[in-house]
Amino acid sequence: MKKLMMIMVFLLGIMSSCTDDKVPEKPKEFKLDENAILYVNGGGTKAETETAEYIVKNASFFHCAYLDDNGTLKRRDNGDVDYGGGSLGLDDYDYKIIRDLIKHRFKFSGSAIFFNGKPLGSFFNCVDITFVVVVHNGKRISPKEVTIPLDDEIKYDTVAYIPNSVARQCKAKILTAFEVGDLFECYRVFREDYSFVPITGEQFRKLKAEGKNNIFE
Repeated sequence: MKKLMMIMVFLLGIMSSCTDDKVPEKPKEFKLDENAILYVNGGGTKAETETAEYIVKNASFFHCAYLDDNGTLKRRDNGDVDYGGGSLGLDDYDYKIIRDLIKHRFKFSGSAIFFNGKPLGSFFNCVDITFVVVVHNGKRISPKEVTIPLDDEIKYDTVAYIPNSVARQCKAKILTAFEVGDLFECYRVFREDYSFVPITGEQFRKLKAEGKNNIFE
């Protein structure tokens, strides 16, 4: 009788463990390494455009428009699109920090890609991203020759851009990977998937006029 009772208790234990629907635990909250770097790799080159090597060595700024928290274009009070951007390093120290002169790529880190350890930095809300060389008195000058504040005679030559489709896809991959706790995929996209494409200002404007390189899908 005792043996029979023991067998019944054992079977009940197995049955209860099989029917207990356990909710899988969500990944513990984690933060991206604040020292991580997002690389923008050099893409293909056409005969009429600059090489990736030239672009990385000589582009002084990147220009872009911004999306707000609702995913719409930010505009100024007068209704114009709010264009901005940032420096690509004008002094010796920042010049070397932002550029990989061996593999011909740009490097972004810090507040550009992080917010409280999450991939929500300002760079992820940039669209229509172009890389420009500074022109002064009709001549292109190197980043180290650029002085701040900028001279009124300064103009810009567009030499490369990040296709909006690439930026969209990369952002989606990173946010999805971060949401499920896939740290390795986040870093892989940071390292491999962003790329710029050489282009001239005239070509870029034509691209936009033809309805290509759309900000939204």
